[in-house]
Amino acid sequence: MRVRKFISFVLLGAFVGFLLLACGTEPVTMGEVPVYPGAEPMAGGQSQMADELAGIIRDSAGGEGVGVEINLYSLSADVSWDDIKSYYSRELAGTDWTAQDELTTESEVISTIGWGRGRGASEQALIVGHVVDVLGDGAFMIIGLFSE
Repeated sequence: MRVRKFISFVLLGAFVGFLLLACGTEPVTMGEVPVYPGAEPMAGGQSQMADELAGIIRDSAGGEGVGVEINLYSLSADVSWDDIKSYYSRELAGTDWTAQDELTTESEVISTIGWGRGRGASEQALIVGHVVDVLGDGAFMIIGLFSE
């Protein structure tokens, strides 16, 4: 239960950060977001924690006028949070995505990094997270694209 509360707190902070974003143009789709090399898409039911986390995000962030897309990926055991953070920082450098400190958090269970882009009706936030699956085995990656 402590893990659920912690995750809810992190996600609430991320959503509040999303509401504070501003700075770009046309919205991007999830298909345009890079995927960490070797990350494998996860099917529903593959990880109880991943399913619960995706549900919490959809329930807490989805509201009138807010689109939420969540993709989950399994990771090999040798992939660390630093690997993921470095990859996305390189991939999004030089684009119209702007790092958002309020979307970044690091802990033993879940670590996230986030960016924002857009203005007005096309505001977006991108959050990439590394999650240690405390209910199962290993770790997984979550990518959330939030569009207003």
